[in-house]
Amino acid sequence: MSAHVHIEAAELCAPGVPSGMRFDRADLPVLAREIDGLCAALGRAPPAQIVHSAEFAIRLHQPAGWFAARKSVLGLGWPLLQVLDADELRAALALAFVGASVRPGVLTGGDDVRLGARLGVPLLARTLTRLALAAELARSDWLAGLSERARRHPEPPVRALGELRRCLEARGRGGWRPLLDILPADARLAALGGATLAGGSHRSAAAAFYWAGLAERIWTALEAPFDALLAPLWAQCHAAHAPARERARSLEKRRREGALTVEESAELALLVETIAGARAAHPLWREAWARARRPQVALGLARTLHALDPLRARSALERLAASQPEVSADARALLARLPVTFVRLPETA
Repeated sequence: MSAHVHIEAAELCAPGVPSGMRFDRADLPVLAREIDGLCAALGRAPPAQIVHSAEFAIRLHQPAGWFAARKSVLGLGWPLLQVLDADELRAALALAFVGASVRPGVLTGGDDVRLGARLGVPLLARTLTRLALAAELARSDWLAGLSERARRHPEPPVRALGELRRCLEARGRGGWRPLLDILPADARLAALGGATLAGGSHRSAAAAFYWAGLAERIWTALEAPFDALLAPLWAQCHAAHAPARERARSLEKRRREGALTVEESAELALLVETIAGARAAHPLWREAWARARRPQVALGLARTLHALDPLRARSALERLAASQPEVSADARALLARLPVTFVRLPETA
């Protein structure tokens, strides 16, 4: 299987100067004051220019030289403003101003002692946790549909930002806490007291600072820049899955001939799930289950069932997590990534 399986959120970031829609201080006076106040508190000049970018990043580009401050450009990654709340955005901006990388899953750079004293350690820890979990959600939710299509089709869609927007808004900022169970250990977070999502607002920074009409204008303005960021990643993902597509075609031919082994039946189901998605793979997992009732096959069956019947899929994954040690960790990880779609009422006497 390919090493580059997903379009990663952290890779949706261009080199060089951030570009996009110009930030208008008259439209966003509260956020403008936040940025100016942070710069004053950190002892640095405000950025010469601010833009809303299509990147999954908040970053400051400052060239070298005597007049660097006059040429600095702050890029406010619009997708990240849907993920962070207002306080977390303030912490993310502070991280960017001290040279840290502010992208999903990339926890590098920055002076945590200084920023912890300025922002508060709990807020810094929460912001870094949110960024770490954003990488997981982007892979399994926000960008999953685009990654799946890239594995099959050589050409990316036009205006893919609309699809990302729908996924971001559908998931929102709720139901993130179970993801803490699947977050890998991180020394930086451990030094801040551990990963946490305690506190914070249910409203995103975009909802807190931007009025609806302006937000719509930004979404529209960033459609073409997002397509440009996506195109090379799409091409890489498609090319990387060429061996998987060829193997799936070979196994499908053997399936039609009735020559698949039990192991190949499960392999074909997994390949089709990776390349074409859960709905296409679910019948193949059912065939594999009919041939061999193995825990890994049961996991594939439950995983793909979610596309057809989320309640039954959640119940099946809960049973696997509780009763099948071989796949219990994978089942718990899948449960953590699933959005909360229903409330289980207490049983009555």
